[in-house]
Amino acid sequence: MFPSQKNTSTIMACSFALLSLCLELICLCVQPFGVLHGGVSALIAEALASSGAFFASGHQRVAGVQLTINHVKAASIGTEVLASAKPVHVGQRTQVWDVILSKDDTSASNSTQGTRIALARVTLMVDPLGPVVKVDKQGRPLARL
Repeated sequence: MFPSQKNTSTIMACSFALLSLCLELICLCVQPFGVLHGGVSALIAEALASSGAFFASGHQRVAGVQLTINHVKAASIGTEVLASAKPVHVGQRTQVWDVILSKDDTSASNSTQGTRIALARVTLMVDPLGPVVKVDKQGRPLARL
């Protein structure tokens, strides 16, 4: 996720029904207090939802329309954060995705998801600018034959 840092994130699953990511919190991801920054949570949520919407729409352009996120627990540096995105609504023009961020503490309890740290809902518009227009080297639209 961060180009200057190696191996800070791993894509765990990628399908039309689920996208998941594992991220190790490093100093770039946290507030001065040492806990996960809310902006990073929002970035992860929108990135996963946008990627899922892109795949679910048949590789059409997508754009975020609304992002709502609730932070319910803190996560500190060194914590492994699991993020998973699932579609709630997949339409021709809009999609809604739920994203859950949780701590990877499944070994400490019977839970299979870990402790939830943030819950997000992302609404996206599909094909907001219309189809991609192919252009030549001078930027002129190519003729449709």
